[in-house]
Amino acid sequence: MIIKFWEKKKTIPLRGRLAVLVYIIVLIICVFLLYCAIKPPAYFPFLKDEINRIIYGVVGVYFGLKALKMLFAKNN
Repeated sequence: MIIKFWEKKKTIPLRGRLAVLVYIIVLIICVFLLYCAIKPPAYFPFLKDEINRIIYGVVGVYFGLKALKMLFAKNN
């Protein structure tokens, strides 16, 4: 698996346990963003607006799909 940084066009190859750790972190971020989009916590008052909840939901789904793609992609 390779993580691309768009600004500098550099990549970091990840293999083994480090790659699994990155998958888990990305999935945790995904679940948190989707939770905030569905049921906003009281400590995030800016999520009362619908547009912010939609943005959190879209970003959460993006991270979820990205993590699943990384998890099930064949590592060469």
